[in-house]
Parts: sequence; C-alpha cells; structure tokens
Amino acid sequence: MPAAQHDAWLWIAGGNRTAVFNNARDAVDALAEIATVATEVTGWLYQYDRDLTGFVDGTENPSNSRNR
Repeated sequence: MPAAQHDAWLWIAGGNRTAVFNNARDAVDALAEIATVATEVTGWLYQYDRDLTGFVDGTENPSNSRNR
C-alpha cells in the first residue's frame, strides 16, 4: 500500500507496453466522473527482466567486471 494521501491506487502491469498503456487510459477514462489522477508513475522491463546492473531476479548476482 502506498504511503500517500490519495483515495485509490491502481497497479496495471503486463508484458506488452501498448496494452498496459491502453488499459491505464481506459481505467482513467472509466473513473473520470468520480476521480482525478494525482500521480502517475510508469516503469518498464529493461533488457528482458534485468535491472540496470544486469541482475535478473531469481538468479545469482552478476559478476562485477570492474572489480576483477
């Protein structure tokens, strides 16, 4: 649960960014008469589920080539 002063929080996730975007727009449109968007945060998958260091969740930590 977020620690912000908002009435509702939607998490829309999927493997296809176009579908996620379209679903988010549909949700905003459906709630437009009773709610407004206070904050919107987007994210994406980087290089097939890797974080910016190259780590893939569920695997061992990657070697750090700078410390060899």
